[in-house]
Amino acid sequence: MPQFKFVTVQGGDEKSYMVSSSTRSHAIRAGLKRTTHRSRRRATATPFGSTGFQQEISHGVGLSLESVCPGCVDPFNSLPVPTNLQVDHLVKYLLSKYDNGLDASDRSRAWFPYALQSVPMMHSTLAMAATLWRAECPSLEHSIQVEGLRQKGEAIREIGTRLGKNLFLYDDEMAFLMSTMATLVIVEICDGGFDAAEMHLKGVYNLFRLGGGYDRFKDQFILCKSINL
Repeated sequence: MPQFKFVTVQGGDEKSYMVSSSTRSHAIRAGLKRTTHRSRRRATATPFGSTGFQQEISHGVGLSLESVCPGCVDPFNSLPVPTNLQVDHLVKYLLSKYDNGLDASDRSRAWFPYALQSVPMMHSTLAMAATLWRAECPSLEHSIQVEGLRQKGEAIREIGTRLGKNLFLYDDEMAFLMSTMATLVIVEICDGGFDAAEMHLKGVYNLFRLGGGYDRFKDQFILCKSINL
């Protein structure tokens, strides 16, 4: 709280007068109000869903890590993957570009809530966000591009780990793995890695066939959307 000091003043007759209690009260209120307003202006962050933030994202500006607003997307580390400043940028981009504007009834079909349920799917989703963002803005900050590559590598590693554990009895696990591979197809195609994209597609096809085909996975909305069923 700011400290205030009251002094005597001289009137027109050059005599000194003590400041009245009403004047002191007014001065305190005015000082506190002014200080609060300055603090709020300094601490105010650009609202995540605001038009200004979305315009900055779409034009690739405002991406300096020093200018990030203090309110992060995941303050409680609830994501299934480790977070950092670059991941926070990617999540904001993904939400504002693809899941923004969905009403409550559509949330079950939103991409990001689906990815929250799976480590490999979240890795591939963040990799996709970085790739699409870079395609939209080639001058995207380098650290975010590097983070996208790291997320792609983590997604591939998670796929290999899970395939080696023979988890084919679980429909959800198979669906997440296929969705992860299908998301990596998008990443590779955008990056010009067509051989890698074809490899991921073959993996999706093999898992889909071994898992029972369309009848078994027809209720997996994001999976069907990602592989165009």
